[in-house]
Amino acid sequence: MTIAPAPRWINPTCIEALHANNRVRTEHAALHTVVAARKALRVMRKWAGHPKTRKPAGMFGRYHRALTARVEHPDASLAEIAARLGLRKDQYSARLRRAIAYAQTLEANA
Repeated sequence: MTIAPAPRWINPTCIEALHANNRVRTEHAALHTVVAARKALRVMRKWAGHPKTRKPAGMFGRYHRALTARVEHPDASLAEIAARLGLRKDQYSARLRRAIAYAQTLEANA
């Protein structure tokens, strides 16, 4: 990834620190999402086939693939995982968010 040079009035050390902080935040968010995806997979496996878990045709499978991809590739970026699934990053991020929320709803209504 090529980073455009900073304007002369910005201290390059500050830019490096900002990029380092962004990497740390990204890694932390990925770790949190992997944990949530693992839990969501457990809940979805538990409730698979139950009449209350009916979603539109194919949605359960799409959620399962999104969660599985995150768990199997914990160090990959959302864009990398999305490309593997044939999606854009925003589509994958939304699907992952919805899958986790769906599993939380299943668990809460159990």
